[in-house]
Amino acid sequence: MSRIFFPAKNLPSNLTSYDLLKALGIFLMVIDHVGFYFLPDHDWLRAVGRASMPIWCFLIGYAKSRDLSRPLWIGAGLLIAAAFVFGGQIFPLSMLVTIIIIRLVLDKIARFAFKNWEMMIYTAFSLTMLNFPTLFLFEYGTVALLIALSGYFLRNRANLGVSNRAGLVFMVYTIFIYTLSDILIFNFEGGEVRIAAFAIGVVSLLLYHFRPAELPELTQKLPNAVVRGFQFLGRYSLEIYVFHLILFRAAACVLGLAGHGWGEWAWIR
Repeated sequence: MSRIFFPAKNLPSNLTSYDLLKALGIFLMVIDHVGFYFLPDHDWLRAVGRASMPIWCFLIGYAKSRDLSRPLWIGAGLLIAAAFVFGGQIFPLSMLVTIIIIRLVLDKIARFAFKNWEMMIYTAFSLTMLNFPTLFLFEYGTVALLIALSGYFLRNRANLGVSNRAGLVFMVYTIFIYTLSDILIFNFEGGEVRIAAFAIGVVSLLLYHFRPAELPELTQKLPNAVVRGFQFLGRYSLEIYVFHLILFRAAACVLGLAGHGWGEWAWIR
């Protein structure tokens, strides 16, 4: 996610593939949170929103940097504070905490996981077994790390000890586990199962074919306002994530929605 409170620097004037992918992630994320906070009886919103998380975790793994700068910590702290003030659950901690954890451990785990196919299977199994208990600590648990490892593999596969076929099996397995866990956690049925599987599947294909690129031709074809809109969503995703969640929690508190009220927080629900 982009930096908070600080303007992005040295970014191209053209649209990029990152802009479009992050804008899609923001769109899906907002749909998910509208369903969570304001329309909890409409499970299809949550089903659609399930496709947002793989985008962010994939991009963390795909990135070359492991930025742990102050803005990320500030954003995580603001969301924890908002939970205390406006009510809600403290645990699992927000997605920003998940991102921090992934960036701290990803490179070490990836070097172990992709030594050979045996280590890859062992890593996939271990992180799958750890997913349920870690879901109570931070959002998405260790399945988020599995998806980040998929991004790492695609970016670095030429220098890893596993074949492309083995890496593809790993990625398919990761998406299957994520989809299955979401279906079970949210108790999706019928249409919601199909919606979630379709949305996650389409996004997964986009991620598999993702490559960093500037898009000058598309930039010229689209109206300037549309270009600026995509760039705003893609380049200020951290700010959007933090402030829309605070706004949604404040609104839920003011409206007296279930689980929210001034200071009516709980460690876990």
